[in-house]
Amino acid sequence: MAEVNNTEFLKTLGMGTGVDIKQLAQTLTDAQGEPKKNVIDKAIAESNSKISAYSSLLFGLGSLDTAFKSLNDKGDFQSLTTKSSDATKLTATTTTAAATGKHHIVVSQLAKGERLASAGYASSTSSLNSGTAFTVAVTAAGTTKTVQLGGVRQITESGSFASNSTTINGGSAFNVVIGSTTIAVDGSTYATTPAGVISAINAQSGSTGVSAAYSGNKIVLTGTSGSSFSFSDTASDLSFSTTQSASSGGATTPAGLVTAINDLNWDVTASLIDTGASSNPYKIVLQGKSGTANDFSVTLANKVGGGTPSGIAFSTSLQSAQNAQFTVDGLSIERGSNTVTDVLTGVNLELLQTSGGSEITLDIMRNTSDVKKKVENLVSVYNNLTIIMDTLGNHESTEELGGVLVGDSTLRAVRQKVVSMVTATTTTPATGATMKSLSDLGVSLDRYGKLTINQTTLSDSLENETHFLEIRKMFSADTDIQSEFSTSDAGIAGDAIKTLRSLMATDGIVKSKSTGQSKDITRFEKDLRALEKRLEGVYDRYITQFTAMETSVNTMNGIRDSLKQQFEYQSKN
Repeated sequence: MAEVNNTEFLKTLGMGTGVDIKQLAQTLTDAQGEPKKNVIDKAIAESNSKISAYSSLLFGLGSLDTAFKSLNDKGDFQSLTTKSSDATKLTATTTTAAATGKHHIVVSQLAKGERLASAGYASSTSSLNSGTAFTVAVTAAGTTKTVQLGGVRQITESGSFASNSTTINGGSAFNVVIGSTTIAVDGSTYATTPAGVISAINAQSGSTGVSAAYSGNKIVLTGTSGSSFSFSDTASDLSFSTTQSASSGGATTPAGLVTAINDLNWDVTASLIDTGASSNPYKIVLQGKSGTANDFSVTLANKVGGGTPSGIAFSTSLQSAQNAQFTVDGLSIERGSNTVTDVLTGVNLELLQTSGGSEITLDIMRNTSDVKKKVENLVSVYNNLTIIMDTLGNHESTEELGGVLVGDSTLRAVRQKVVSMVTATTTTPATGATMKSLSDLGVSLDRYGKLTINQTTLSDSLENETHFLEIRKMFSADTDIQSEFSTSDAGIAGDAIKTLRSLMATDGIVKSKSTGQSKDITRFEKDLRALEKRLEGVYDRYITQFTAMETSVNTMNGIRDSLKQQFEYQSKN
């Protein structure tokens, strides 16, 4: 609002009418604006309440859509359950490909894997093969995998010499390079002979990790275990070649061997078992997969020089590989595993124990409890939506949004459509069906508009195989992954989903109403800003008028005081 300095000045001097013209101007402005502002504020509040009401309605419709979608496909009714007459010996699970039925099974033999044991060792860290590197090759199902224990040194040899004192490089100095170390064979400190080269190399073995020796008329260079090295020289008649490459392996101990085999992550696993024996209690046990096709063999060999490692052998057979043997409905069957997935379609059998010739009965039944829960959930969700609609349309409701949509045509239309979803006869009944609507399976509307369930009727309907199939088609049209955009009849659930999609669409009746209210709020807020601007002008006009009045009154007061002074002066003289 505009400030009028003249008024402030006059009031400071204690002149004028003595009236607070700013407060008076504001009071008069509010008297004009407040009724209009209250009307606009009320309209905005009502629109916001309606937007919240429509959002609540959409939430309830979305929940109902989810409930119907759980009954929309044939696969939603395919859940089966199994019952074994002896679950200690046989259990089973099913997929949607399974069929109901009763099967008779006798388990005469379980599948087992081969098990071999090693000799005993004093501890888990006992040295195997005197620490010398060796390999273990395990062959199973036609595949061989090999692990190495212990590292192998690199061995590099020169060509042959007549003797250890044979002159090299015509007696001239030359260099030998091992890795990044250059070693000078200068003819004085180290003679230009095999013996001199050996001495020069051994003098640097601390930094190179390579030692030299004269063997078989050759200079033989040996690296550290598991480590390789590079070698070169500048002599004209000196040449070397590697006869054994370096390689590393696990620790040459029982624990190291078990780790190395298990690191293969393969069909054969290893365990280190403490038998508790008074001497050499630790044994390595190798375990293969079950079934005769998975028996395995073990071959051990020294990494260098050939031959068989000492003190290592898997010569004790603890168990031979064998297949599972059983009968299903009188047919003899043999499998390499106790988990059998390819005998009964969609059924996974788990053989746990032999049945000693006794017959185990396996029942594969409809999991009607799963469908029952889905129907019960549909009823619960529908009733919650009914409560929402009742609250929004009841002017006597004390809830926050109670009565917001009293008389609203959209609310009436939604109520009519959702009621028809649960009371309509299916568009896809089975031929000669008894089950054609929710009421046929015990779900009906009470006098308050809520769905109720006759649990006995529902359970009996689902337990009856013929009625169950009719219920499945009633809801899903016996189709899978139905398109919401298909024009074909889709059963109670499929048709309901199409209707709900239309109601909840961006251009549907609910969102359209909500969008309209949002536009109204935008318009009301624009009207409010325009009103506030007009009231600013009204206030400024009042201030200008009252300022002029104050000035006039002040002038008149001045004339009055001047006349009074003149009269008083004349009366005294």
